[in-house]
Amino acid sequence: ALLCCKMEGVSGVPRPPEDKETQTVIDKLSVFVARNGAEFEEMTKQKQTGNHKFAFLFGGEHHAYYRWKVQLERASLVQKQIEEQQKQLQQKRQMMQPQQSSGSAAVHPSVQQSVQEAIIQSSIEKAPWQQQNPVDSSSVGGHQLPWSTGDNEPREEQPLVGEHELPDMTEFEDVIVPVVKSCSKESIQNGKNWVFSNAQSPYHCYHISQYLYYR
Repeated sequence: ALLCCKMEGVSGVPRPPEDKETQTVIDKLSVFVARNGAEFEEMTKQKQTGNHKFAFLFGGEHHAYYRWKVQLERASLVQKQIEEQQKQLQQKRQMMQPQQSSGSAAVHPSVQQSVQEAIIQSSIEKAPWQQQNPVDSSSVGGHQLPWSTGDNEPREEQPLVGEHELPDMTEFEDVIVPVVKSCSKESIQNGKNWVFSNAQSPYHCYHISQYLYYR
């Protein structure tokens, strides 16, 4: 009723009945007809034949207002359905986003960025990206890595309490070599994926970053 009063002066919008009782009947019936369709309207006509309160169903003074009100209610229902569908679609998209495994420790975004920058910097410093001999994962670039002994024999690492053992750095070297040689988008992405999968703690992140630094 409030909406109708606001739109009285708008071109093409029929004026509501002055009799409030008639307007209430029209407004309520239009909601039911919009929800249940023409069958409900036809059933109401059959039941209310001869009832002057429902004369607007058969034409006459307030029929135009009744038809407009039905269309308004239908449009409102369609809008609500669209909004509900959009809400459900958004919820499905959120559910489809990859969830981090509950058994894995979260990698801080700053650590991810630092590792990515280290990979790119390493590939640049090794231009023209050609290596004649394979690189020993325990000693690279003339530097002895923290987890190897002086004779290049790996020594047993004593992890901190609650930390996992170190990942296989030989496997990491196999991922890094294509980055150094080609610096392709695919090789860089493979390097990032390996780091994000194996850097499960600050302890891991430190040793991976040290490996890249000395390399």
